[in-house]
Amino acid sequence: MKSIFAYCFTVLLLIAVLVGYLSVFSVGENDIVVVFQPGEAPTRVYDKPGYYFKIPLVQRLAFFHKGFFKRHIKTEIRTKDGHLLKLNSVLQYKISDPVEYIKFRDNAYLLIDESVSKTQRFIFEKHSLSDIAPRLLSPETKDQEFINQLVQYKIEKELAVDLQAIGLKVITIKVKAGTT
Repeated sequence: MKSIFAYCFTVLLLIAVLVGYLSVFSVGENDIVVVFQPGEAPTRVYDKPGYYFKIPLVQRLAFFHKGFFKRHIKTEIRTKDGHLLKLNSVLQYKISDPVEYIKFRDNAYLLIDESVSKTQRFIFEKHSLSDIAPRLLSPETKDQEFINQLVQYKIEKELAVDLQAIGLKVITIKVKAGTT
């Protein structure tokens, strides 16, 4: 009798430990955690470090980094007069709305690349190479800074809106251009 009781107690104790282990999760200092149930909208977002609880085997976790991300994007654009302009951009961004971002995370890179390319086309396709070339090909950094400021201004107006729709915030973008 005692051996059956001990066996049952051991099994129950192991089940309790397993359920407890599957119910607790930790959020690190640089993490954002979204709790969701498959097929439903996210239920909670945790961005403060600590230990939290979830329903085991029902709720899922998505971990994201709080910091900045970099994305290198290469774009080829035809200028107004038909010349090919090659742009190398470095976009720095962060996740501003993890609940919105979780919907698009599988296609995020594609959406970022398309948004940057669309914005750059909007800026550079309106100009001929003769308008842009003196600034692009000049060894002076002032001209490169001018292009970065022009692109940055347009990005603040257009790209930021596109990326905000998928839960991202533009921090900076740097653009280097060349011609062929």
